[in-house]
Amino acid sequence: MQEIAPPPDGMVWNVDFLVLGFASYILAGLFLLSSVGRGRPSYRVAAVFGTAARNLGVLRDAVQAKARGQAAALYFVGGSSLLAAAFLLPQPTETIVLWAGLGVELGIAIIFVTTLQRQVNLKLRHYLKTHLQDNPFAFEDNIGLTRDIGTLFGVPPKSEDTLEGYVAKVRKAIGLADAPSRLFRSSQRW
Repeated sequence: MQEIAPPPDGMVWNVDFLVLGFASYILAGLFLLSSVGRGRPSYRVAAVFGTAARNLGVLRDAVQAKARGQAAALYFVGGSSLLAAAFLLPQPTETIVLWAGLGVELGIAIIFVTTLQRQVNLKLRHYLKTHLQDNPFAFEDNIGLTRDIGTLFGVPPKSEDTLEGYVAKVRKAIGLADAPSRLFRSSQRW
């Protein structure tokens, strides 16, 4: 890239680092934009009225928003560092540095986006396992949420499963002890 003529006070800057810094800011803005507005109004209404969540959507959205916000912060810090380098290291760099830098920035963003769902699922599993080990949960009373939890832990519901059998599989996948026996057990298919 060409070096821009120095300003009147004699200070020069490295245009390559300047471009990389602004590209990093653009990526930070995109990640920040994608993290905003994840709290759907229906989730807020449920929280206000104290009703139970019917699926893991609200938790999944919160974890995704947090991850995207952290990625935005990292790109913002990286962009700020590159802008500082543009002023502190005014000598021009090879053109390959600019293209390599842009490739690295874009490559990291693509890897983040493609692995985000897997990372969110791992984090959700960790949060749920920790919470469910410390707090009892009546899986039988909230079938929709139990199905979501089971699917997250690799136990998708099957048509031949009974409610009791499926709940036992989910509890085992999570690593929870068997639930206390109930007075009335159902063998009804759900």
